[in-house]
Amino acid sequence: MRYVTTSALADNHKARIYDLWNNEYPASIAFKKYEDFENYIQGLKGQKHILLMEGEKIYGWYFEFDRNGERWFAMILDQCVQGRGYGSAMLRQGMKGNRSLSGWAVYSEGYKKSNGEQYRPPVDFYLKNGFEILHDIRYDTEVLKTVKIFWQKNN
Repeated sequence: MRYVTTSALADNHKARIYDLWNNEYPASIAFKKYEDFENYIQGLKGQKHILLMEGEKIYGWYFEFDRNGERWFAMILDQCVQGRGYGSAMLRQGMKGNRSLSGWAVYSEGYKKSNGEQYRPPVDFYLKNGFEILHDIRYDTEVLKTVKIFWQKNN
């Protein structure tokens, strides 16, 4: 496995990441059309992407962007590589060069992935990797309940 960093995604990478998103995130936030996913990506300012790859296949995607004066991120790993340290390593690479990172994490059980399997909320993963859970800052909608996570570099 190797990590590839880029500021823009190639079309073939977008197609694989679209599948990752729809397979690994809760089904309630799956993109119905590829064009909707592409529009989402195009709308992100100050993009940086880290891809976890073997050969030409993408197994993980970390991305960061600027929003409301903060550096935000999200990441997805194919379930076949979860629990092997790849996600933590990819997250550490994303932390390099940043003084802080903000994100949203699903905090409640009960969501299903598109294949019907249970979605595991990643809050414990982020705690293990040095993030703080800001319990008072939530983004709850009809389709997903999330809590803000925050990491700040120690000087």
